[in-house]
Amino acid sequence: MEWCKGDVGVLGENDVRICNFRNLCYSNFYDLYLVDKQFRFDHVVHLTTIAGMTDLFSYFEIPTDHIMMTNHLRLQYKRGKFSMFSRMATSNIAHDIHDVLMPLFYTLMDRNELYQKPSRTIIALFEDMEIESAQELHHLLSKETPITKLQLSFQSDETLTCFEDVTVGLLKTSVWYQWGFQLDPKGPIVDAGVTSQHIRKFTGYVMEHLNLTSHCSGEIYGILFSRKLNRKILNDKELANAVSEKFNIKIVELSMEVNSLSYIIETVSCAKLVMGIHGAMLILAMFLPPSSVLLEMYPYAINPAHLTPYITMALLPGMDIEYVRWRNMNSSASLVSKKGNFFRIDHLSHEEREAILNSTEAPRRPCCKNSELRFRLYHNTIVNISEVLDILSSTSLITSPREHPISNIERR
Repeated sequence: MEWCKGDVGVLGENDVRICNFRNLCYSNFYDLYLVDKQFRFDHVVHLTTIAGMTDLFSYFEIPTDHIMMTNHLRLQYKRGKFSMFSRMATSNIAHDIHDVLMPLFYTLMDRNELYQKPSRTIIALFEDMEIESAQELHHLLSKETPITKLQLSFQSDETLTCFEDVTVGLLKTSVWYQWGFQLDPKGPIVDAGVTSQHIRKFTGYVMEHLNLTSHCSGEIYGILFSRKLNRKILNDKELANAVSEKFNIKIVELSMEVNSLSYIIETVSCAKLVMGIHGAMLILAMFLPPSSVLLEMYPYAINPAHLTPYITMALLPGMDIEYVRWRNMNSSASLVSKKGNFFRIDHLSHEEREAILNSTEAPRRPCCKNSELRFRLYHNTIVNISEVLDILSSTSLITSPREHPISNIERR
């Protein structure tokens, strides 16, 4: 071991955030990492930045000389610098950015490894899952192909895979939200210390390395984030047209299923307004310019006070994003998605199903598999357009200059 550093006491006693090792070896047979005993490593290292998750770095102390003298072992030595960590979700852009990419960005910055544009550091994912939702952004931090533990497990039991220089864990400098793991229900991290500077430094790096322009044309437009599988706005075209006519601005509809991540980021970076149903895509509102508006909409039976990552982000000191929200209070405007039956309640008892269907608000409970919350959250919604227009009329959108009067919706 070379060094350890980071926050103490956020997740528990003796919680050291990251540690650096030389010649750290992984044994497939024991499913453990081997730490040189002479360093007397006694730190708790959390592999994830998610508060409350007990995803600890598992190791076994053994003298390095003993490893090298064991004749029957096959040594696979990987040269270079590595960053090893774990993630909670692989297909969720919000978790990717908040839990992984921003912490990785600040960890690499702390180690002076982002000045080679991008870093040559190799991402070593502790879990078996591949990178999915934010591949484009992961490549901005490391051009090297990530390594997963699944790949190491294909080696024979006699194989030791040793990493020349590896940092385990990620700094939590930029983390502002906790997702309710073994702690109080979801909510802002108290005294996190995150400000707009943390966000803007990360978004600025992303924009620069995606070769996206930061010069806006001056045209006033808004964005409607849409979903194609579930949690859809069933009257999205009518909503977009109504907002366009009311505020005399163009509305651009964007979705993760249709548009590239870089295109969405570039479009958001010059928008005056972002609207969308509560979901992962709203994390991209961090790319909004100052003096913009974020409207978050919530499905029926979902209390906005229980799910607050984006209002927390918008209200970070210095962000200058005006946040407003709309909640569907009409059960008849909430429809079960016909696609994706994994969020249904058919597997529950008759009594449990009836209780959920008769409930007007999903309970506030710790993360993450509450059947009622997930069932309600993934419903499709018919948005009450007049209510949304009233909410937006109370924002700076109504007083924005309109140099380019347009009243149409643009789908890209």
